[in-house]
Amino acid sequence: PYRFTNNVTMEKLSIALDFSVSSNTTGESQAFELRYDLSDIDVFIDLQAAFVVDLLLDIELGSLLHTQDIIPCLMACVHHIGMESFVMNIGQFGVPTMSGLQAETDAAARTTFEALYAAYNEDILQAIPKLTDKTLRHLLNNYIWSLVDEGTCPNRASAELPLFVDFRDLFLETADAITLGGSGSAPYGSLGVNLYTIMERMLYGKNNDGTLMINDLVVNSITEAQSGVPGKLDFGETEIMSFLNPPFLENATNIFPDLLTG
Repeated sequence: PYRFTNNVTMEKLSIALDFSVSSNTTGESQAFELRYDLSDIDVFIDLQAAFVVDLLLDIELGSLLHTQDIIPCLMACVHHIGMESFVMNIGQFGVPTMSGLQAETDAAARTTFEALYAAYNEDILQAIPKLTDKTLRHLLNNYIWSLVDEGTCPNRASAELPLFVDFRDLFLETADAITLGGSGSAPYGSLGVNLYTIMERMLYGKNNDGTLMINDLVVNSITEAQSGVPGKLDFGETEIMSFLNPPFLENATNIFPDLLTG
């Protein structure tokens, strides 16, 4: 079996819940939003999965070219999968805010939330790790197994593909492929388009200061490993070039006459 463990840390996380309340008498509806602001979130995930190797090897390449087919194809090869641990720790749980109702209602809700926050904030923070590792983890495992039960890998072997690969259709969106002379029918699925889009953002995307993102991914990491400072190459203590003059020997004085006389 394969084991995947990961620890995710987030500085801030905002959760917004949109509600709509309708009246059976008047038929009118009222929409409002409830927002939670969390900070210093730490999530630990331990996922274990066992796959049937023979079924994995039988997956056609054409099925993996369509991103919507990747998870169903993998789930169709699962022997066992489940989260062994899912623990979330939150450093600070902000006071929930409500908006969208009348001003008096929003203010009253704010007062109520502040009173509940002052009374139960510490208890909520201590209960969240147990809630995620027990209740939420079981819900997620049930959802994962529902994907396994419903997972069928589509057979793309019957799809008619051109004899030669058209890279315009392989990597470009439909409109861009047509503009450059491609068919625009996406015969190779969406995986190539998604990978090209990610690479394009990595190579040509810009930071807030206007510099290319590739500087952070490649240039800064290489230069920092060499000099300790991102963007700087330091050869201060390195001898780049050296010339050494050999001693002039007395018996070498006959070299030029010998060359002239043969």
